[in-house]
Amino acid sequence: MSDKTSGSAELRKYLQENIGREIPLKELNDLCTKCGLHHWDRVIRNLIQQEGWDIENKRGQWYKLRSHTKLPITNKRGCISKKLRYLVFERDNYTCRACGRTPSTDGVKLSPDHIIPVDWGGETSLDNLQALCRECNEGMDTFRADVKAGLGTAEPTQPTTTTADTAIKEGSLVKITGNKYYGGQNIPAWVKAKNWYVRSIKGDRVVIDKSEDEKNAICSPVKASDLAFVGSTASAPTPTYRVHTVANGDTLWGLSSKYLGKGARYTEIMKLNTLTSTVLRLGQKLNIPN
Repeated sequence: MSDKTSGSAELRKYLQENIGREIPLKELNDLCTKCGLHHWDRVIRNLIQQEGWDIENKRGQWYKLRSHTKLPITNKRGCISKKLRYLVFERDNYTCRACGRTPSTDGVKLSPDHIIPVDWGGETSLDNLQALCRECNEGMDTFRADVKAGLGTAEPTQPTTTTADTAIKEGSLVKITGNKYYGGQNIPAWVKAKNWYVRSIKGDRVVIDKSEDEKNAICSPVKASDLAFVGSTASAPTPTYRVHTVANGDTLWGLSSKYLGKGARYTEIMKLNTLTSTVLRLGQKLNIPN
């Protein structure tokens, strides 16, 4: 039995022995480190998506196995074979598609990431996989969790104008003053040289999104204390949005292709309307960014 298999078995056993208890991340990390199990969060993700384990978590704090009863699996994640993994990395030139860093130059670790998540209907195929470094992968997970945490049943509201101030918040333009990402990895000089827009904030964890010149998007977490306020999108003119009423046969991909020119931009519509599902209701009103 390999160390990884042994570690995975130990993690399963520990969750079952502590059913109903909120197990702190540090406790799980210490356990898995002793077992030689790296990326144990992926093991838990597979338990949920592949085997239907009823696991709840509070991001950044704890995991809890709620019951021994397994949940139905709606979209089972396909296995990413070694060949498919190689093809993804080879196609992407062993470079993170979000930030442009490479293992040889920057020492990052790459992993294949689903562009459209499996639980949103995405397939495990070459066309739906991209190479991302660990930091950018974490940033994408944060974005998807934020979208999933939104309420998709309420009618969308029109954006309101807020008064600009120097407090860093979502949409603020910032410059990175620190030298390390939230996870401890070094920040490249070219990243620090640019200004970035803030995607989300939770406590001292800030996820930066696209660069001011719109040439890069890294979706990486940094500490709020390592950011300097540059400006805010709130001071710019309030953007206008088209409102689309969902008709028979409409899909988010199709609407994104029609209005935004590219189907893959459907996540912008989901975020703007705080949707948790890609399923649309007949007559539903959607804000479409211009």
